[in-house]
Amino acid sequence: MGDTILSLAQGVTKRNNHHIFIILQFLLVLNIKTIIDKYIYIEKFITKLAINDSKIESKLLFAFKYLIIVNFI
Repeated sequence: MGDTILSLAQGVTKRNNHHIFIILQFLLVLNIKTIIDKYIYIEKFITKLAINDSKIESKLLFAFKYLIIVNFI
């Protein structure tokens, strides 16, 4: 009888861990999607800046883009 209760309790633990794993994967996918959306927004912003193409702005643009990419990593 004691072995049966123990095996049932272990089964519940395994199922609960499985649900936690699925939830963590879902949250990870949402987090990655958020990061990609932010990166796309930044790329659009940088592209708009790059249209005004003077040499000083280009140097600032390169530095700005580098700083943003370093902060995301």
